[in-house]
Amino acid sequence: MSDPHLIKTAFIEQVASDIKRAGGKPYLVGGSVRDILINGKRFVPKDIDMEVFGMTRNQLANILKPYKPSYVGKSFGVFKLQKWNIDISLPRREYKIGDGHTDFEVEVDPRMSIEEAASRRDFTMNAIYMSLDDGGYIKDPFNGASDINSRMIRHTSDRFVEDPLRVLRAMQFAARLGFNMAPETIELCKTLSINGISKERIFEEFSKLILQGSEIGKGLKVLRDTEWVKFFPELELLIGNEQSPTWHAEGDVWNHTLMCMNEFAVESRNNEFDSSVRPDEDENLIVGLAVLCHDLGKPHATTLVDGKIHHYGHEVMGEEPTRSFLERITDRKDLIEDVVTLVVNHHRPAQLWPTGSSRTIRRLANDVGRIDRLARVTYADYAGRLPKDNRGMQIVDWLTGKAASMNLESKRPDPIIMGRHLIQLGLKPSKDFGYILKGCYEAQLNEEFTTEAGGMVWLKNLLNEWSR
Repeated sequence: MSDPHLIKTAFIEQVASDIKRAGGKPYLVGGSVRDILINGKRFVPKDIDMEVFGMTRNQLANILKPYKPSYVGKSFGVFKLQKWNIDISLPRREYKIGDGHTDFEVEVDPRMSIEEAASRRDFTMNAIYMSLDDGGYIKDPFNGASDINSRMIRHTSDRFVEDPLRVLRAMQFAARLGFNMAPETIELCKTLSINGISKERIFEEFSKLILQGSEIGKGLKVLRDTEWVKFFPELELLIGNEQSPTWHAEGDVWNHTLMCMNEFAVESRNNEFDSSVRPDEDENLIVGLAVLCHDLGKPHATTLVDGKIHHYGHEVMGEEPTRSFLERITDRKDLIEDVVTLVVNHHRPAQLWPTGSSRTIRRLANDVGRIDRLARVTYADYAGRLPKDNRGMQIVDWLTGKAASMNLESKRPDPIIMGRHLIQLGLKPSKDFGYILKGCYEAQLNEEFTTEAGGMVWLKNLLNEWSR
């Protein structure tokens, strides 16, 4: 049995069999069942959630001991088989005891009914139980299967309001599954606030939106429909910020951004199965956030000249709102800097195309560090417009071709003149080295020299001028 899916299925059946022999009743639940119903019974989810009824935590711990589980909060009764991405839990009640996202008191109850256990789950599509016995029958107390067929995200019960993070979960589910949100759930979300949710949890949901979303625009629409976009004012300002219909027949900056994010999702997923070009998660996250933020400067740069809408300088003016938005959701300073760099430079490829010289490409590589990232932002920016045209791909092909010929697709130009060259000319290390090397690098970027020999001549001339 070499198929990893068959191996995982056999392992799940083995664990379930051990539990059943000891008197427990194991069920698949949550996203596991949802994804099986969407993709078919032969589908094996990457992450498996199992809930066991009819036994205590200690009984379950003894059964799972040979599998060497780790524990997530002993009072929660959650056992993790990390090698297999399997979480095994016991039914529990959660009582809200504070205003924070994690302010709950938990009570494990092995005798709880499936109906009560399902009621604490967020959405009907995640409150379906599939037996690991008797042919895999379904228990669906909130008609989640019907909502899956209708491609609808609907809250399970009024207890939904106890965890406001669920609004952002709805955002990323809409993007991942392409589902719409039930009107009554939208109205319920409007009563909730983001206050009390940590940056880490907010960032986690935005990361899923970007990394796993196939229709990211639908996820962002959830923010607008639930009025949660008000908690991200940098995004809210895009709504109604009009653009020139000559270049953006799709409408305001908000519509353009949603279209760009959808194009980003298509582009990143098209590369998903080609290991030679597939970006890693951090690369997709940086580029995706840059696409999301690329026009945050437009509301601050909008002008009307001779009856025509312009956004002169919106790239540079996008730095401050981009920082503000990202600092609202993450403390990752390296990621913020990488995204800001792409935002403030996102129009330069179009400005250079098609006549940009090697010197300007070298300058661009130095300024952004990663032309390959910038090319992806440029592509999404042009693809996310009406009317459709192929200028984005033409610009990207030209830019990446030029950068590749100079070995500058994913790095800054390597300095030709370094400290050892100064020492060769008899200079002793000092604070002046930094100034001299910076001057040499600037001259290199300006193509005043392109080889080590040429750089040494340039350096000697510089030192001779200094000595006069």
